[in-house]
Amino acid sequence: MRIYIKDIGPDGLELKKSILEKDLGLEKLPGIVLNAPIEIQGFVQKKGDTVVLDLTFKGFFSFECSRCLDEVERIIEKDFSLEYQINRSMLFIDIIEDVRQEVFLSFPEKVLCQDSCRGICPQCGINLNIEKCQCHKNSFQVQE
Repeated sequence: MRIYIKDIGPDGLELKKSILEKDLGLEKLPGIVLNAPIEIQGFVQKKGDTVVLDLTFKGFFSFECSRCLDEVERIIEKDFSLEYQINRSMLFIDIIEDVRQEVFLSFPEKVLCQDSCRGICPQCGINLNIEKCQCHKNSFQVQE
């Protein structure tokens, strides 16, 4: 995602963009799906030889539950700022890698479908939230 320096006027520049899953490399991550384009909006200013961006992103994602592997949908929003040093020879700044990193860092470390998720049986693979296990360890409980 490029921002052309000539487009940043003395009063700044409003930014509103949509980013696709492939632009961020999310299609390569197992267990994470972007359900709609990520919406980025914010304000860009030039301060001397620095470009400052104050941005917000919002994305609608599907994750796998860490215990039972069921799909869990979450909306993730984050405010962040970026700064770039510029010089006279630069035509644009490309912010996609920094936005990508901000998106990745916003993902929860552990996603659960519910706090009381019982997971799957390690013996037979049955989702213990849906049915009771029929193997000899039917009293198996997930430990934190």
